[in-house]
Amino acid sequence: MRGYLKGILIGAGVFFVLLGLIFLLASFTPDFQLSILVIAVILFLIAGGFIGSVIYVEKRESARPVNIQQKVEIKATDLVGGDTRAQEMKCNGCGAPLSSKDIRITDLGVLVSCPYCGKAYVMEEAPKW
Repeated sequence: MRGYLKGILIGAGVFFVLLGLIFLLASFTPDFQLSILVIAVILFLIAGGFIGSVIYVEKRESARPVNIQQKVEIKATDLVGGDTRAQEMKCNGCGAPLSSKDIRITDLGVLVSCPYCGKAYVMEEAPKW
């Protein structure tokens, strides 16, 4: 609902509430008149209609889904943290340098066999955190 229409409806509602209060006070005079009390009740109902319509439309509009578009950029440097340079692999037993021929990928994981000391083991990568 547009702001100016909402303001007009709420202003009219407040006007009818105040007018209803005047008629309500006027009905409780020494010569009680039922017709003035009925007019006051009708004015309160009209005010409730104006204010209630604003509340109803506001709730309906707030329940509608809102389409929010966001632009997200992810750089390769954001995905990989730390040092990304290739390091030379060394044997856990003797510390000799290993080549790609000394490494096999199996069901158990990465199997390393050292050509210098003959040690064979499954390579475990240390956590990066």
